[in-house]
Amino acid sequence: MQTALRRLQSLEPPGVDAHSVAECLQLQLPAVACPQVRAVAKAISCDHLKAPAARDPDGLSRALANT
Repeated sequence: MQTALRRLQSLEPPGVDAHSVAECLQLQLPAVACPQVRAVAKAISCDHLKAPAARDPDGLSRALANT
């Protein structure tokens, strides 16, 4: 079952068959060329997804200050 899931998730577009918004975004991370941008995107998708959903850019900025 895991093999089939990985195969589905390797299809285009990136993020296909994700089970959540966070997982969808994380599946798209390898397509981000800049390592710094990828690191910030990973931090957001893994740890701080509530701030963008709440339209709280200031809170997101504070949360990412050490990233």
